[in-house]
Amino acid sequence: MFTLEEYLKFLKIVWKEVYRVLVPGGRACIYQHSKFRKEEPYVSLH
Repeated sequence: MFTLEEYLKFLKIVWKEVYRVLVPGGRACIYQHSKFRKEEPYVSLH
């Protein structure tokens, strides 16, 4: 389980790579499902 800070650091690495490989005018999409597990707290990234 990531802390919020670790998760945001991970996303920064991912988005840098996505930007690197996209062609000009290219698009990327992220699907992030809601977590409704009681054993792990849900952190909203809005």
